[in-house]
Amino acid sequence: MAQFFFKLCFLLFTIKSVLASPLSTSSSTSDLSTLSELADILLEDLPSESTLLISRDEAHPAEHTHLITVPESQDIADPRGKRAAGVKGMCSLHLWEADTCGTGGKTPRYAAVELKNSAGKVIVRPNRGANGGLGTSIDRTWEVTSQLPWVLLIDGNGKKNNVQFKYGRYSWMSNTKKRGPKDPYCIQGGWDPRIKRCGVFGHTTRRKQMDCFFPCP
Repeated sequence: MAQFFFKLCFLLFTIKSVLASPLSTSSSTSDLSTLSELADILLEDLPSESTLLISRDEAHPAEHTHLITVPESQDIADPRGKRAAGVKGMCSLHLWEADTCGTGGKTPRYAAVELKNSAGKVIVRPNRGANGGLGTSIDRTWEVTSQLPWVLLIDGNGKKNNVQFKYGRYSWMSNTKKRGPKDPYCIQGGWDPRIKRCGVFGHTTRRKQMDCFFPCP
């Protein structure tokens, strides 16, 4: 090994002398040829372990070395192949409302809801089998939990019997009209039947449906 390093130093010294020469003659070309021959001889004398380290390529790394593979640009920009979940959009819900006859002049109200995220995917399915097919009572605030970061609140005690909604900092009612592109609103149909009868001549359960839209992640 010591003899190898001695030859290496001699080769480097010779290269420096040739390159420093101001003359460009055929003798310089001859000297460069001689240097090439010396380099070949030097590599022949090189120990086999060192030759292996020089000759191996990236596909066959030397032992105890670690090659880091750089991910493709698309993986760095979007590791899971999806857009950021925090982008603002509009979620939507479809609500089935039922208005029934109760005792003492009360009119219990029920609802079933289907909730979709801003991508249009259903994240809450309606439980229309509850309370004899009427749905969940909305005489008290109904808390609808889902994959969304906030709980959707639904209350049937709104002004003029409109349903109240609240999601995060947004509050609106079933009769709220569309204003700005990022404001919550609803589009609702009419009662079926239009007239409600509760008395000795029979009881009527009225139903209606609506679609509502509100800002969400």
